[in-house]
Amino acid sequence: MKYKVPRGTRDILGKEMLIWNKVNNSIEKLAKLNNYQKIETPVFEQTELFKRGVGETTDIVEKEMYTFDDKSQRSLTLRPEGTASVVRAFVENKLYGGRLPVKLFYNGPMFRYEKAQKGRYRQFYQFGIEALGSEEPSLDAEVIFIGWKLLMDVGIKAEEVKVHINSVGCKECRTKYKEKLVEYYQDKLNNVCSNCQTRLDKNPLRLLDCKNESCGKLAEQAPSIFDVICSNCNEHFEHVKVYLDIFKVPYVIDKRLVRGLDYYTQTAFEYRNQNATSTQDAFGGGGRYNGLVEELGGPLTPSIGLAMGLDRIVLALLEKEQPQDSLEFFVACMGDDGVNRYATEIMQLVREKGYSCDKDYGKRSFKAQMRLADKCNAKRAIIVGEEELNNKTLTLKNFNKGKQEIISLEQLKQQLERGSLSV
Repeated sequence: MKYKVPRGTRDILGKEMLIWNKVNNSIEKLAKLNNYQKIETPVFEQTELFKRGVGETTDIVEKEMYTFDDKSQRSLTLRPEGTASVVRAFVENKLYGGRLPVKLFYNGPMFRYEKAQKGRYRQFYQFGIEALGSEEPSLDAEVIFIGWKLLMDVGIKAEEVKVHINSVGCKECRTKYKEKLVEYYQDKLNNVCSNCQTRLDKNPLRLLDCKNESCGKLAEQAPSIFDVICSNCNEHFEHVKVYLDIFKVPYVIDKRLVRGLDYYTQTAFEYRNQNATSTQDAFGGGGRYNGLVEELGGPLTPSIGLAMGLDRIVLALLEKEQPQDSLEFFVACMGDDGVNRYATEIMQLVREKGYSCDKDYGKRSFKAQMRLADKCNAKRAIIVGEEELNNKTLTLKNFNKGKQEIISLEQLKQQLERGSLSV
């Protein structure tokens, strides 16, 4: 029997892993620069957390969660998104009792049972940040900036991404807006898809982001949230735009943008891939969730967050570049076990000085070892044989310059410590 990865999952290795490493390194650097602390939460939580946190009427809860009963008949769910878990941790650990806002970030796998396709997996990876405890508009702009800056840092060009922003108002704004939408769509139900017909009663906002072509045309003519938005929410949105200009984030106002989760309030945003050829065009997005902490048992805590789909970012980068890993040194040896031990000693010395290094483990010929060094994209070779063993020397070869010279083991050690090699 041949075993294969489950549908909707895949192995990450080789050149793709090089890009993942670059993205993950950029995440760590960016989070540190903006004073976000890393948080790790379990990959599964009580099912009720996601039902209450994400929303009973969302596609995630209705159709996409991996839910199971454990041996004690407790209903558990593999996390489909990161915010609910972070908020649960914020409440459970009473982080609201310290300095606010609490600024956290996470990076890890999420799980949704969706139709598997390019850019949409059943196990997928998200980077997210959550800033809990402030309604200051400049914090909204900072969060939006971080997502945009990550894309720029990893190699997505400014013209390849468009930042869409909107306000979905407060609870009172949305109540009025939902009434407007129901009134607008009531005599148009025959012209929308079956999903939208169901959503009109449960969550009419979702009709605005349906990917069906006929639904999209109707949504373009639908009432805007700005027809009913309260003065407080409108003022907040205007201030967010001012701060986005300060952060130098280019954006467009998208009055149809509502996002797919029930907890969003006021600011909502998305990063759209301008090179995408399908409806799976969002690198990520987020928004405010001023009532979620209270909904999950904590005090009233205005908050904002974002989630970036790392799989889609990596796929976009793979279409732009084919990275090559490189090895700084490859040790080639010719001789008996004594020479091999000498080669191993040199390899460990090089590694201890902070340089990547490898050697042959298959007793290959010298030519085969040089081919292996080339496959490893090694910058330099260290060549040893019986004579080098007896004299405690080695031949240092620079592949790019085509130069080589014989130096002592002590000289190699000194050059590595200085960070300056003779060839």
